[in-house]
Parts: sequence; structure tokens; C-alpha cells
Amino acid sequence: MNRRTSPFRLSRRDFVRLSAAASALPVADSLLLPRGISAAQEEASGPIVVAGWGGRFTEASRTYLAEPFTQETGIEVQFVDAPGEQLSRVLAQKNAGKIEWDLMDAVTASDSYVAFDQGLAAKLPADLKTKFDGMLNVVNDYGFAFAALGDIIACNTEEAEACPTTPAEFWDVEQFPGPRVLCSFLPLEVLTFASLGAGIPKDELFPLDLDLAFSKLEEIRPHVTVWYTSGDQSEQVFRDGEVVMGQIWSGRAYNVLDQGLPLQISWEQGVYEPGFWFALEGAPHQAAAFQFLDWIATHPEDQAKWATEMRYAPANPEAFDYMDEETAKRLADYPENFEKLIVPDWQWY
Repeated sequence: MNRRTSPFRLSRRDFVRLSAAASALPVADSLLLPRGISAAQEEASGPIVVAGWGGRFTEASRTYLAEPFTQETGIEVQFVDAPGEQLSRVLAQKNAGKIEWDLMDAVTASDSYVAFDQGLAAKLPADLKTKFDGMLNVVNDYGFAFAALGDIIACNTEEAEACPTTPAEFWDVEQFPGPRVLCSFLPLEVLTFASLGAGIPKDELFPLDLDLAFSKLEEIRPHVTVWYTSGDQSEQVFRDGEVVMGQIWSGRAYNVLDQGLPLQISWEQGVYEPGFWFALEGAPHQAAAFQFLDWIATHPEDQAKWATEMRYAPANPEAFDYMDEETAKRLADYPENFEKLIVPDWQWY
């Protein structure tokens, strides 16, 4: 499959051009290094420390990305589990004057862009940025999107009187009645969904009209019986019959479908939600970190194994050539799905 050439390739630069300049790299004190090892050698030798999500996510990254990289390069990769706390903990490290991590593993786009704006991320070397631009779906000055999913509409066809397929229909509680579920901790995604529910055209969404978006949430609030606080909960409320429809992560929707619940899944005007891999400014092994990013980007077959295990979309579109069609059709970056999704303006957020 060739690299996608949709309008997103043209418009993404509006989202990823950032004004924040990376701060100067600290110079390692050569007196603290073992005799005969330069600061540059120390940066390139590792071990690389990656801030990850823990659980299956970290295990998949270790199995399909880190271990093959170590076998090829000899550079060790270690993971620190920090689910949902990556940004706050690296801010604490910066305030303490000592960055302990080297890489962030698929941190949410919203948190990633805060990190970019706050000077926490290291800019990609120019040659690496050019290389990534030519092969990956979503690239900015600091890293690339990975583990993408869609916040999409799922509906139990046996329990709902009628199933909505768009945000506008989701807000039409008379034609599409029933208890609903929305996310409690993804404000950009939920407010974008509400704005679409208000009928705002997708090319006029940003900057969001927050007053309008919040008024739409107030409008539908009596019909939202659950605001989920975890991916597991978003599945369980469907299995328990607490809700019959909602906006949930695409991978979670397919999990419920595969468990036998008759879900109708609609990608129409869902919200694109990637994570970002990027190195940290002041990382102790920054050169090795960039080498690992390069390895991930240029190994689509390993990305395909990761994506098949986790049901999140990979960075390199060539990865689709190494997975079966049924798996590919469930991923956010699959061309037919991506064309239906809304790409938020993360820099505005």
C-alpha cells in the first residue's frame, strides 16, 4: 500500500508547525563518565529509558519494537510504566533539573503538544525529519504519530430502537433514544464531537466555539448515564446493558463486537486520536533515542505485528502490507476509515 496522499498530507502542516524552540542540550560532565567514554558515546550507547503505558501496551512495545531493536543494535531498552502520568512526571523531572527518561511511547496527542509547547521534547535532527516526512503518516518537528485510534460511535443493535451513525444523529435523542456513554477525560475529543453534533462543518471546527460545545453537552447530559473513566469501563457498560450507544475508542468497540455483542460501529465523523513517539530534551541518551525512533519508523513489518496485537494503527502505511485485511480494516489509519475521521487542531488545544 502506498503512502497516503489524502488532503491530510497537505493540511497536517497547519497542525504540526510549532513556535516553541527547543532549549539547549545540557553538556555532560566528562569527569563523571567512565575513563575513555566521551559524552557523545554515552548518548549513543544507552540504555534507553522509555516512559510507557504499562500492561499489554508496554509488553507489545517491548516484544515487537524494543527487543528486535536491541538484537540488531545491542542498545538496551528499558520501560518505566507511567500510564496517564507521562507529562506530569517529566515536568517534575525538568523542575528538578534532571531528565531521567529518553523517550515517550505513544503519549496522547493532547499531552504531546503540551510537551512540545513547553520545550520538553527534543527536535528531530533535520535529516531524520526529512526521512520521516517521506514515509510516515503524521510527522511533526519532534516525532511521529503512533498507536492511532478513532473515537467513534458504537451502538447495540438489539437494544437500541435506532442506531446513530453521525454526531448529529447521536444528539437527536427523539429519533435515536437510549442511554449513552461518553468519555470523562478527553476534553478535546468530546468537545469536537459535541461541535459536530451542533452541525458545525468539519472544515470550520477550529478554533472550537467552546460556549456552543458546552451547551451541546448540557443538552445531551440527561441522556448520558455513564462518563467512562477507563477503556475497560467503556466496554463493560455495553456488556452490562447500562448503555446502548456511545462514543468510545475504536479498539474497544471491536473488542465488544468480538465478544458477541451485536454492535454497529460507525467511523463517520469520528475523532482521530493518535499518540506520539518523541525524545525528550535533555535526555541522557538522546542519540540512542533518535536511533530507536529511526528503527521503529523503518520497520513496518514489526509495526504490523504491534498493530495486530494492540488494534491501534501504525505509523508507516507500509505496515498494512504485512497484516490481514480484516485487521487492517479496523484501524484508524486504514484509508477508508481515515477519510471519515476528523483530525483535531492539537496546536490550538
